[in-house]
Amino acid sequence: MKKSLIALAALAAIGTASAQSAVTISGKLGGSYTANTSNAGVKTSGFQMQDGDVNFTVVEDLGGGLKADVFMGIRLRGREAN
Repeated sequence: MKKSLIALAALAAIGTASAQSAVTISGKLGGSYTANTSNAGVKTSGFQMQDGDVNFTVVEDLGGGLKADVFMGIRLRGREAN
C-alpha cells in the first residue's frame, strides 16, 4: 500500500512539473527557372533560388504563468553566376 501511494504521489508531482513546449517552423522560398544562351552558343538552363526566409519559434511553458519565447530567423539569398 505504501509503495503504491509513493508511486502515485511521484507520478502526480512529475505530471504537474512537466513543462510544455511548442515549436513552429515557417518561412518562404522564391525560385525561378532560367534558360540562357551565351554569345559563344553555350546553352544553360535550370532552377535557381532567388531568396527566402526560414523562421524557428519555440515557446516553453515554465508553469506558474511564466513562459520563455525563442525566435531565430535565417535569411536565404541566391547568388548570381559570374
